[in-house]
Amino acid sequence: MVEHDRAGELAEDHRREQVQGSQPRRGRHRRRDIPGADHAAEPSPPRYRAKPAGRNHPAGGDQGHDDQHHGPHCERDRRGPDRPADEGREPRVDPGLERESPAGEKREHEEDERHCRPFSERYARHLLSFGVTVLPDPPHTRLVEVLQRGESLGFEYGWTYDSHILWQESYALLAIAGAQTSKIKLGHCVTNPGIREPTITASWYATMQDITNGRMVMGIGRGDSSRRVVGLKPVKVDEFERRLVMIKELMNGRQVEWNGKDLRLEWVREEVPDIPMHVAGYGPRALGVAGRVGDGVIIQLADPQIIQWIMETARKAAEEAGRDPAALKCIVCAPSHVTDDLADAREQVRWFPAMVSNHVMDLIERYGEGSDEIPSALTDFVKARKFYDYSEHSRVGAKHGEFVTDEICDRFCVLGNREQIAEKLRELESIGVDQFDIYLMTKGQDETLAAYGEELIPKFARVAA
Repeated sequence: MVEHDRAGELAEDHRREQVQGSQPRRGRHRRRDIPGADHAAEPSPPRYRAKPAGRNHPAGGDQGHDDQHHGPHCERDRRGPDRPADEGREPRVDPGLERESPAGEKREHEEDERHCRPFSERYARHLLSFGVTVLPDPPHTRLVEVLQRGESLGFEYGWTYDSHILWQESYALLAIAGAQTSKIKLGHCVTNPGIREPTITASWYATMQDITNGRMVMGIGRGDSSRRVVGLKPVKVDEFERRLVMIKELMNGRQVEWNGKDLRLEWVREEVPDIPMHVAGYGPRALGVAGRVGDGVIIQLADPQIIQWIMETARKAAEEAGRDPAALKCIVCAPSHVTDDLADAREQVRWFPAMVSNHVMDLIERYGEGSDEIPSALTDFVKARKFYDYSEHSRVGAKHGEFVTDEICDRFCVLGNREQIAEKLRELESIGVDQFDIYLMTKGQDETLAAYGEELIPKFARVAA
């Protein structure tokens, strides 16, 4: 097991990263079918820009310099007050990076090595934090109960879905949860800017940030089940970005221009921190939005190779927009089932890669089958897909999950006994994942929570001095 008490060495690695942070990077991946970081990004769509105003923050949510939640040592939006930001495991470093070079070759050698540093070495910064996502199923008391239990067990984040036809109204349930919890951060994983009028979403989050005294965090995507179920397609990418920029500014108390009107939530308190916005996406254009606008990327799968490609794509967009790519957080969401019976665990989670396949089918429709812009590691598994039934969305035993293989279950989810799960979580942490969020939609939910809270989360906590 990697040791937890090497804070000084990790802090020095942070310092080196900050010095290198403004330089171009190119990734090296273990799978040849995943495009590298130097792949040309699509041109950025025209972006909405907020007017400068208020709260002593620079205007323009796409600039990424708000020190409330952007710096690599930030604590407010990812770790508790008792966990120093510079404390964690030592990243896995290639010993070759330390070798001597002749004086005449030193500069060239350092430049070459910096470009070739693997993703895991450039962005593995922090200890892993943990979240849990609970369906807004009736009775509503169950969601509140699980989030309260998660809070007591050391989960830092409590999330829920936003699909108002398939389940109960999640905005109402999160308000109740906010009033009945005290520490856990709360938000949607994910909402979208298409079903609800965007200024309403911004005002709701700002209101909740006031009520919870700074515990809100937004996850947002283009919309899947909440839009498709009512006959709508996901929000178009250009409009998605325009709305996200406005929402981010407005909910954090800054003035915006929207529909020809100057708007500002005058009642937002100066002393509450900004609400982070984490953007969900799989394709290059949506990931470009995440890099230019978001504070983090929400990734709905736990395959390390695909995670690295996604983060490289988003961070390239962040760098091109003048933002610090290292400040972009990585939030990985997937089911986890703690058991010695792997066969049963796989049956518990086949619905999840099938759910991911909805987004992959959109990518194939846009980019074409076999496109070199999308890694085949992400697209190959959908070739056996036959149908999708939203009435069984995120349900154990969903018939549309029958095409999902055991190998895909293992790659996309976090399964097995405690030792196997801890090993995969360490791998995720080593490649720079900031948060692992359990999609708590398998059998034995209470047992899963207890296993994480009592045994797994402590393995990733700071070792007492």
